[in-house]
Amino acid sequence: MNRYRVASVVAVLSLVAFLGPATTSLAFAVGGTSPNAVVTATPTATPTAAGPVDTVTFIAMLCPSYTVVPANRTPTVSDATGGHAAQLDTSYQTSVVSPATDLPKACTRADGWSFQMYGAYPPGGAPAVGAPVVTGGDGAGTGSTTITLTSAEVTLAQTSGSPIGLWVVELANPSIAGFGALRCYHDIHNGDDRENIRGIGTTSQHAYCIGYNVAVAQATPTPTAVSSATPTAVSSATPTPLQSIEGVTSQPRSSTTPPPTSSGSTDGSGSNTTPMLALLISMAFGAMGLFAVESQRRNRVGRR
Repeated sequence: MNRYRVASVVAVLSLVAFLGPATTSLAFAVGGTSPNAVVTATPTATPTAAGPVDTVTFIAMLCPSYTVVPANRTPTVSDATGGHAAQLDTSYQTSVVSPATDLPKACTRADGWSFQMYGAYPPGGAPAVGAPVVTGGDGAGTGSTTITLTSAEVTLAQTSGSPIGLWVVELANPSIAGFGALRCYHDIHNGDDRENIRGIGTTSQHAYCIGYNVAVAQATPTPTAVSSATPTAVSSATPTPLQSIEGVTSQPRSSTTPPPTSSGSTDGSGSNTTPMLALLISMAFGAMGLFAVESQRRNRVGRR
């Protein structure tokens, strides 16, 4: 290669080296980031496994009699009804609690009933979990309240069962109703007033706990009679009826004792008048008698 060709090649290479960076910068300026720019990478959040969102709905039912209360699988075991377990209705399912199948038509939902959760089989010093759940929390008169379990409560509910687990007890209110039955999630076994939410797994679950209570007959209050003043009747004088005995009319005998007869009389009348008259009459009849006797005696003497 002669020296002219070598010079040409060197000149072309020099031109390319000179124009190359400018062209590259122009291209990135138009369509992208310059290769010389410092790029700060935004850190990507590491995805975390979301825990299950578990909720429990508590429902209280008030029933007119034990015969309409759904019976658990073995209601006579640990019977808390006071001897009424044999009266419960055994036609209900005992698989999993559901308001679609376990709400008797004869019963009504009741607000103001409380359920308490425990971390082990109660009682016996079992720790209470949270505050009591009172039905009617929605204010709509549904007799129910739904809560979202905390992580600690979920952990208890994920256990396999007794004696640990998430136990539920319906708090008694014997002045209003007697205990009938309690059902929680899959625990529909005995006739006691405590059931266990357990084995819920790691997926989200919505469990139901239903308490059944039988209304106690309330005594009807006796109304208090309001005393009103009775007006005093004005007595009017009624004429005393006359008594008629054998056609003779006389005044009825008065019960009033007549006043005593006065023994002293200044004018000689009064009680002495009647005896004096009788004496005079007697004397007159006596005189007439004597006169008659004397006349008869004289007639006898004249005949002689």
